[in-house]
Amino acid sequence: MLSKFKYKLTNIPYTATTSDVKRLVARSAKLNPLSADRNFDVSFRSSKFPNTPNMAFVDFTNIKAGENFQHSVRIIDTLILSTSQVKCTQLSKSKEEDTMSYYKPTTHPGQVAILSGLPGRLTQFDIQKWLGAYHIDHSANSSDPITSLRIPSDKFTGTTKWLVRLNSTSEAHRLVRNINQSSWDGQYTVNARIIY
Repeated sequence: MLSKFKYKLTNIPYTATTSDVKRLVARSAKLNPLSADRNFDVSFRSSKFPNTPNMAFVDFTNIKAGENFQHSVRIIDTLILSTSQVKCTQLSKSKEEDTMSYYKPTTHPGQVAILSGLPGRLTQFDIQKWLGAYHIDHSANSSDPITSLRIPSDKFTGTTKWLVRLNSTSEAHRLVRNINQSSWDGQYTVNARIIY
């Protein structure tokens, strides 16, 4: 069921982090930023293209904080983050929630690379085989290091986007240096960048 206080934030700078968004939301909800995790959850969806704005989803677990934020948004529907005007929209349809793909880059800052522009037919096994020369993070008690992101627009472009977690920051940077703007089968241009 869709939460009463769930919002979509768009036009977030591509350099922004989860902490930046938490501080922005906390300020608007009249909360101490240090208590953010006790009052709401924030999840990112990265842009399909490098150097373009991201979006985030905010789900309030504290009703009072959600009401404060709702009041702030009614007064002004754009929030300022860095030099960007972040647009805030309340989600009201379950369909909008069903199409969300979430990830929290701060779990492994600097170790996660996002790869986009790959053929839509690829599977997790294909990606793992393709990246065989890189050290993927297979540490115990950790989530799957290779994850497909569900982006509705990819149905029309025939491409897919993947999150890949490497075992170190330097390895993630090595992967991005080698793969960004490379070609797949001469038909697809692969974009790669680090998520912080």
